[in-house]
Amino acid sequence: VVFLIPTQVDMLLGSLSQLPAKALPALRHVVCCGEPLKLQTVQNFHARMARHQQIHNVYGPTEASMTWQPCLRGATVPDAARLSMPIGRAIDNTVVLLLDDDMRLVPDGIEGEICFGGCLAAGYLQGSLTAQRFVPNPYASHMARLGSTGPPAPTLLRNADSGVRLSAAS
Repeated sequence: VVFLIPTQVDMLLGSLSQLPAKALPALRHVVCCGEPLKLQTVQNFHARMARHQQIHNVYGPTEASMTWQPCLRGATVPDAARLSMPIGRAIDNTVVLLLDDDMRLVPDGIEGEICFGGCLAAGYLQGSLTAQRFVPNPYASHMARLGSTGPPAPTLLRNADSGVRLSAAS
């Protein structure tokens, strides 16, 4: 297992062009975080790597990844106008909510702010920033605080199994 930002995955795949096809047989999982994972990177990965090798997209604040999305062979993006992979579903023991300015859940297809609950830092050195970014959680008493990401968030998609997926902006 290796954790890389997508730019590093692109660099790795470029350097593999000098090696035999299906190089790095011991590598099983590449986990991407830190920047949007482009569909082209996923497609290049699957074209270059063996079938047992998988690429995953995770997303979250600096202190913890809160979502996970496996990027399967033949992956597509839900919206053709977006070129990056969905950021996925909430990881166990975390909550990911898309909220409006009044802390209400936004309906499907409406932008909002991503708020995370679960593995959160105690706060920032600047108390005012802690108060701004760590907000009370009105939806789950066992996770008293939510960490907010600040900027408008991507589109919320609901799966048939009532799971939630977030589609990151390009």
